[in-house]
Amino acid sequence: SDNKLENIDILNNYYPSLKKLEISDCNIKTLNLKRVKNLEYLDISMNSFEERMNGEFDLGNLKETLETLDIRQNYWNSFGFKAIANCEKLKHLYASDNNFSGIGENIDLKFKNSLKTLEMFSCNLNSNAFVTFLKCPNLESLDVSDNRLDGFNQFNGKASEFSKEIHTLNVSSCKLKHTSLKFLSNFPKLKYLDASINNFENIPEGFNFGSSRLSLEKIKMNECKLDLEGLRMVTNCPKLKDLILYC
Repeated sequence: SDNKLENIDILNNYYPSLKKLEISDCNIKTLNLKRVKNLEYLDISMNSFEERMNGEFDLGNLKETLETLDIRQNYWNSFGFKAIANCEKLKHLYASDNNFSGIGENIDLKFKNSLKTLEMFSCNLNSNAFVTFLKCPNLESLDVSDNRLDGFNQFNGKASEFSKEIHTLNVSSCKLKHTSLKFLSNFPKLKYLDASINNFENIPEGFNFGSSRLSLEKIKMNECKLDLEGLRMVTNCPKLKDLILYC
């Protein structure tokens, strides 16, 4: 990291055995790794891409081999994400601090069945994108904090379609209200929940986290306007070990 490489085209012609590449914060302006054949791990986070991403942007051979991709803080847009969506073996995607406002519920995720980890905080995501990710059946860890998901309550009826493998979920600072909490009742393996900086006042009497209640071990709900009924909700979890409720 902290080098000035600017152009990495040379890697297309060398190192056919290369499986892991980390070039974070290296002032790379153009991504051209289309001919690299065996790369499984790629970290190109915190670079200053100047390449215009349009409908023709493509990741070439990387679509067939990548398992881990880190593109945090790269100013990629929804065309860049559509190129990532074609990576059929992707398991871990770290894509925070990009602008993916154009992602909808109907985007075709080739990695839908392989994805386990997704980190996309501060990406201008909407509720439709959130639902799309939740439908990845083997997803275990999801961070979509600092996105506007305030319309998510309309999808509560689709909870049965969401991954049952999620154990870590961060939806802090997402403009959520208590009506959006119902979707949490369908994650039987959920252990860690961060739902801080949302508005959960006026939680109805008797509300709880459903099947998630039986697995939750850590809950973080700072600045959520919880009242006494909200406190009953978060403490009605028999395996709870760590509770953080800064006001």
